[in-house]
Amino acid sequence: MWYKGSMAEQLPLSLPESPGSGTIIINAQCTLRIEGEHRVVVVSGFPVHHYSDRDAVAEAYAMVFLVDSGFATQVEVARAFRRTERTIRRHQQRYAEGGMASLAIRSGWRPGRRRLPTKRIRLIERLKAQGLSNREIARRMGVTENAIRKQVWKGT
Repeated sequence: MWYKGSMAEQLPLSLPESPGSGTIIINAQCTLRIEGEHRVVVVSGFPVHHYSDRDAVAEAYAMVFLVDSGFATQVEVARAFRRTERTIRRHQQRYAEGGMASLAIRSGWRPGRRRLPTKRIRLIERLKAQGLSNREIARRMGVTENAIRKQVWKGT
């Protein structure tokens, strides 16, 4: 037998420490630790991902990683990171289609959206019809000549 005497000696059981104020519990297995501007995703006691709070791509990847690896559900991740489930699904889809680069917020105008109001486009067309140069039109409108050139090119 593995014990001496009639009774086995019971060893003290160490309980896990309660999470600190900088810890967000994702589920029983995962936590998000926040220390200043640093974030650390911990799974089963092991740090698996760390990033700066200013790095939106790394944060999006952390959310995708947790769900895609099966460590947490979309609902748990959305609650912990204060996002919607839809945002988590969107991150997963973008990551699956294009990797890390696709998680970056797209800058600039939405594809297909007009950059100039219709009134300004008509003004450019009217001034062009009067024979004014791109430089003169740009000066009058307070934009760059290149902006006028692009608009005139699109219209042809």
